Amino acid sequence: GERVYTSNAIEGSTLTRRETMVVLETGQAIDVGRERESREALNLALALRRSQDLIDSVKGANREERLA
Repeated sequence: GERVYTSNAIEGSTLTRRETMVVLETGQAIDVGRERESREALNLALALRRSQDLIDSVKGANREERLA
């Protein structure tokens, strides 16, 4: 959550830390006027999660190769 908030704040998002956490926990926009910012927070969280999953899978494959 913190990484999403910080990255979006650098890009000019007006969502507060708390609002960002609410969006990430609920998957819902804060209000109609800030749907775009809420969607950006959700999309970034998904991208970070997928990136971490890919990194973890590569690390796991490398670990298995060393053990083989």
